[in-house]
Amino acid sequence: MLNPYQKNAVEVEMRLLEATIRNVLRLIRETPGDGLLTRVRRFPIGNCSRLEALLDAMSGEVAAVVREFDLQPQDEAIGRRIRAEMAVAWSDLHEVLSKKLRGYGKVDPLLSTSLDPHLRRLIQLTMEVSHLVDEKP
Repeated sequence: MLNPYQKNAVEVEMRLLEATIRNVLRLIRETPGDGLLTRVRRFPIGNCSRLEALLDAMSGEVAAVVREFDLQPQDEAIGRRIRAEMAVAWSDLHEVLSKKLRGYGKVDPLLSTSLDPHLRRLIQLTMEVSHLVDEKP
């Protein structure tokens, strides 16, 4: 019914949707606390049971698609996901170095000695995390 390329596309989308469902469930069941730069606005508790029911229905549909089209699970290395997250963070941190902030207006020359060392340390730490989770054969 599906050619190999179509099957792959459907498998990838079902995998992504399954991860999204798990993430939403985690958010409503284990609401994170406030961070240094984020204040968490709680989800209305009265809507939780309805939301969980909808997410369960979505999971059921994903399961039906998996069965009907014989979609196959894929092993996921957590280290690989962590490395991907760190690669994005590494890139994003480079984008706020003082020399890149010129795109937002005049840059205070002191930023290169006040902000940049923190950013460069964070960039280095992202690389260290990536190396730490590297899978060795």
